[in-house]
This record gives sequence, structure tokens and C-alpha cells, in this order.
Amino acid sequence: MGRLLLALLAVSAIASGWLGRGLVKSVGIR
Repeated sequence: MGRLLLALLAVSAIASGWLGRGLVKSVGIR
């Protein structure tokens, strides 16, 4: 159970970073 939670956290962290990058690129702030 703990392993699954860790995997989910890692995936969510990577996904959020990827999404943040896409948003910044699409908006064109930096």
C-alpha cells in the first residue's frame, strides 16, 4: 500500500511539473 502511494505521488508530481511547463509555454510569460 505504501509503495502504491509513493508511485502515485511521484506520477502526480511529474504530471504537475509537466502541466506547469505547458501552461507557462502556452501563456508565454517566460
